[in-house]
Amino acid sequence: MGNLNTGDLFIFGASELVGMMLLILLGNGVVATCILNGTKGKGSGWLTITFGWFAAIFVAVMVSQKIASYSDPSLPTALLNPVFVINNLLIYAKTGTAGLPIAAGMIALLGQIIGAIIGQLFIYVIYKKHYDATEDQATILGTFSTGPAIKSFPWNFATEVIATFVLVFAAASIGATSEGAFAQSGLFVGLIVFAVGVSLGSATGYSLNPFRDLIPRLVHQVLPMKNKGSSDWSYSWIPVLGPIVGGLIGVIMAPGLFY
Repeated sequence: MGNLNTGDLFIFGASELVGMMLLILLGNGVVATCILNGTKGKGSGWLTITFGWFAAIFVAVMVSQKIASYSDPSLPTALLNPVFVINNLLIYAKTGTAGLPIAAGMIALLGQIIGAIIGQLFIYVIYKKHYDATEDQATILGTFSTGPAIKSFPWNFATEVIATFVLVFAAASIGATSEGAFAQSGLFVGLIVFAVGVSLGSATGYSLNPFRDLIPRLVHQVLPMKNKGSSDWSYSWIPVLGPIVGGLIGVIMAPGLFY
């Protein structure tokens, strides 16, 4: 892994960019379908949203893995979340072999940021007329970023920490003890996220991923939208910091990684 060339890094970054673009496009796309005025799926409900995110993760991971297969095989694939990038950087610092070296980690983060921007802009293009027909500002923001059902910063933060801990701990633990392709597949990760979303997600909208919330929120801030309203930056630190804290706890406690 120490001999990564420019081509390997470019393909690896492209895999993260395309995967993140698909994740945001399909994930926030199902939210837009369910809550914006005038869509054929309006009112479909929480189960549709959680299943849509499961499907989004499946598609994003499988496509990202396919692109990354043309890069250095020692690199972890389809991270699509800065929490997993940080965790892999820590693993590399501990082992020197497994995980992600700093250069590849920075490339992954850049690809994820660009991919999230593109994915959210595609949603805006697809649902432009529905945004125009929606007057409620919180509904519009909800297609970009997460928000709590009941705003209480300590409880909202704890929810994001616990939910992301479950995601990372389950993915790392099962992946470390399982053999075969399933433990590395989008279906595997998607099922964990689906379980978290159905059971724990309705309190805060289950960010689980700092860039899934932060980057679309930035897009919301700059887009000249009708009835846009506030981007709610006072809450924005919770879906960013909560997943990072929960993810670090999860990877440290996962069997076979740090003990």
